[in-house]
Amino acid sequence: ARLSPFPESSMPWIVYWIVHALDILGELDNLPSSLKSRCVRFLNRCKTADGGYGGGPHHLAHLAPTYAAVHALVAIGTEEALESIDRAALLRFFMSRKQEDGSFTMHDDGES
Repeated sequence: ARLSPFPESSMPWIVYWIVHALDILGELDNLPSSLKSRCVRFLNRCKTADGGYGGGPHHLAHLAPTYAAVHALVAIGTEEALESIDRAALLRFFMSRKQEDGSFTMHDDGES
């Protein structure tokens, strides 16, 4: 396995920051479709069975990387990116985090 220079738990955030910076600079449309597709495929590997996204492949779902992954996918905006978001599963994930007082936990048994 190839080691990453970044802690694995930050990987959806790295994708988000790069995509968002390119979008702000007006350069996202110039990103080759092959790189956009690689971003989508990587974020799909971070998707969890419960509908959220983990900080890296095989991580537990957490609201923070879920936010980063979904925003990166929407910014990429390709059909592949938008279709990769399982909206029903994502809603179930969000609702599973909601507490009786209206707050949300970041992950199972996590801080709110």
